[in-house]
Amino acid sequence: MSVTEVYCRSCGERIKADAEICPNCGVRNQAHQGAQPARGGGRRRGAGGQRRAQGGAATQRSPPSDSWVYGVGVGAALWVIVAILQLRAMSAVQGIQAGGSPLQAGSEALTSLFVGGPIQLIAWVVLPIAFYYDSKYVAYATDWNPSTGLFVGIAALAPILSSLIGMIAMVGMGLQGMFVGSILVPLVVAGLASYYLKRRYDLVPSE
Repeated sequence: MSVTEVYCRSCGERIKADAEICPNCGVRNQAHQGAQPARGGGRRRGAGGQRRAQGGAATQRSPPSDSWVYGVGVGAALWVIVAILQLRAMSAVQGIQAGGSPLQAGSEALTSLFVGGPIQLIAWVVLPIAFYYDSKYVAYATDWNPSTGLFVGIAALAPILSSLIGMIAMVGMGLQGMFVGSILVPLVVAGLASYYLKRRYDLVPSE
């Protein structure tokens, strides 16, 4: 094998040292970090997947899974649904104050409670976990190392932040203020997830 060739740090195939991405798996070629010139007849794995011989026996470490990105997308979508349900409930309250039907407001409130509540719980559990594990794959496959504290922290604290902002808003806005946090925070979390997904797809080559 030519010294101008290296082993892909993801799939282990031989590629040109000056190739930008691996033609086999599409992962960016970082010869100065993950891939090293091949010597001998065996295959090597790059960062997160190198073959290491211990006592004559080779062990192989699997790269992080890239499937958690779907959890990030689902979590973001669920938070948007929560915000929409809360917005409908707030509109119903405003309708009562303007002389509208209390029955409609009660219906919207029940929908927000019995539908939005479980959705919010699922989003609260899914998104931080998905952020945590997918950020490991992003750090493995690209030069970007997402801030786990930022993404996981905000997603995990969303219900608390929502309640705090709602209580503060109630001081100046009355009953409608309690909806401010439950609408604003889910939209912020969904926006953060959208930013993460956009940057991820800009950096991770599609196969």
